[in-house]
Amino acid sequence: MKPSVLKEVLVKAFESRQNILITGAPGIGKSDIVNQSVTQAGGELIISNPVCSDPTDFKGYPFPVENSHADFLPFSDLLKLMDANGVWVGPGVNWGA
Repeated sequence: MKPSVLKEVLVKAFESRQNILITGAPGIGKSDIVNQSVTQAGGELIISNPVCSDPTDFKGYPFPVENSHADFLPFSDLLKLMDANGVWVGPGVNWGA
């Protein structure tokens, strides 16, 4: 698929809250096309590489709530997603308000 066609497909997919999978060799511009498309659709992009991330990035940091237990305190991108308004696009997921 040509980059210009992919960009059109992505914009429509983001606007209609549809998931889409893009595959291809490293360095051919996939992330750049997605970033342009989500911006055009009025959203924001979160780029994350789970292989390089710490488990607390996706679950939060353990934090004592009371003497008897702890809960997970969200931060960074997880906190942004929990408070999101509008469209957020990330690897493998299209989140929408």
